[in-house]
Amino acid sequence: MDDHAARIAPRHYGFLAFLTLLNVMNFVDRQLLASFANFIVPELELTNTQFGLLTGFFFIVFYSVMGLFLGSLADRVNRTRLIAA
Repeated sequence: MDDHAARIAPRHYGFLAFLTLLNVMNFVDRQLLASFANFIVPELELTNTQFGLLTGFFFIVFYSVMGLFLGSLADRVNRTRLIAA
């Protein structure tokens, strides 16, 4: 075992597992919206175009803008506290 692997504490692996779980939940959450489209579209009286824009274009724009904002915020503040918030 090299020196770097010996210095990694078990709690770091736990935190990595936690972040991985959050990423999986984020992916599943996004896929659920598309899975339930047959129920959501009529309930909200959306056209297929509106639903496509909502789940595609607007999601990507929002995700990109928030990614830039949170990325710059992560450079300025304590990352542990940012993740906890």
